[in-house]
Amino acid sequence: MPHGAHPVRLFATDSSEVDLTNSTCMRATDDGERIIIPDRRTCVATGLSLNGALFISPKEHLDALIFVAGQMGPGVMDGTGSFLESVSSQELAYWLTVTDWEAFQCIHPYELLYKVLEGESLSGQPMTGNLDVFIRRTSELQYWAATEILGSHEEVHQSGCLVSSCQEYGNVNGALAIVSGLSTPAISRLNHTWEKLPTRIRKVFGELEGLTDPSRNHRRYRMYVGTLKPPVIPYMPILLKDMTFSHEGNQTLLDSLVNFEKMHLLAQSLRMMRACRARSWEIPPPPSTKSEAEVRSYVTSLHVIDCERILNQMSQRVEPRR
Repeated sequence: MPHGAHPVRLFATDSSEVDLTNSTCMRATDDGERIIIPDRRTCVATGLSLNGALFISPKEHLDALIFVAGQMGPGVMDGTGSFLESVSSQELAYWLTVTDWEAFQCIHPYELLYKVLEGESLSGQPMTGNLDVFIRRTSELQYWAATEILGSHEEVHQSGCLVSSCQEYGNVNGALAIVSGLSTPAISRLNHTWEKLPTRIRKVFGELEGLTDPSRNHRRYRMYVGTLKPPVIPYMPILLKDMTFSHEGNQTLLDSLVNFEKMHLLAQSLRMMRACRARSWEIPPPPSTKSEAEVRSYVTSLHVIDCERILNQMSQRVEPRR
């Protein structure tokens, strides 16, 4: 069960010399931000950002916290290009999808409601640990794509083949997360790199970028997902955006009566999620150049840099500004 801030603080102080009554639970990000976590907060570990770290510190020493080794991600120009060169895009997409599907299957529908209602008074201790892990995974894929291209000069062409294979496996979330990573300023400014891409790959990226177009309430995305048969992993940011809009745009009570129109809108999103999981994911693996254990180990422990400043510095090294 995901632990709240108070149990984590209690455990840490029991095994150290820090005084419980004078301690604070805090998370630190790689951009130097320090955020105090209140005792009532649950799922503090699963809610950490990429490369984030959890600290238990005496209240008077909060400003003295420093980053731990590895919190900035891999070395500035380190990548895993040698591994990616030895595995096919289809094989990599398959095991990425297996990993993402396992995480998606663990999410209870109520977790989406709890996430949308986050910050509001709720009875009990709402848990969103599984959803937090999946959201973190989405962000991880986004920054992984950028990190690999900048760190090991992996060709964008290979990423195009990867997102196409993710699409074939119904991993819409993974495909759009990678495309989102390639749309970041650090990657989109690499004109020479993009100019070398074949027309076919450019078309793939163009079509997928179009799915994230918010116009007409994400009409293109909805039409596309509507053509897919389960199992499907939907793009979680849009699903949560829909539910947030339904919640914040409609009152829960109208004249002291439950607003069932709002309940219907929220339930509609949850039904869509259930429909995506109507069938289990039982697709046989493609021909393999690596052992399952090797590829599994890679896709479950992606090394990423999520600091925009560092990514921009790396981008300048790849293609210096004229």
